Amino acid sequence: MDVYALRQKVIANNIANLTTPGFRAKRVKFEDILSSKLKKGRKLKGRRTNLHHLPIGQLDIRKVKPKIVNAGTGYFNGINDVNIDLEMTNLAQTTISYDAAAKLLYVKYQILQKSIRGR
Repeated sequence: MDVYALRQKVIANNIANLTTPGFRAKRVKFEDILSSKLKKGRKLKGRRTNLHHLPIGQLDIRKVKPKIVNAGTGYFNGINDVNIDLEMTNLAQTTISYDAAAKLLYVKYQILQKSIRGR
């Protein structure tokens, strides 16, 4: 969810700078970074809730951080490289993904709450 929130901020900044001469649109890279870390044969590190639990894997998922990079779309609107149609599409997609992740987290906590109450 943090990556989706960051992505929304970057997209909003791109849209806000639509008429700023020379502005370079940005993108958030995360999925590619996570995928490349996983393909290197490194396993995700299990989360230990107790110091007596055995550590699992090598890679701590929390150490995989998103990067803000230049979009490099090659698009030019006469002022800068912000493509408003692409930005609005990315914003809609990111909003849907964020909402889906929030719903999944909500359901997870509902299940946890029900199991604690014994229902």
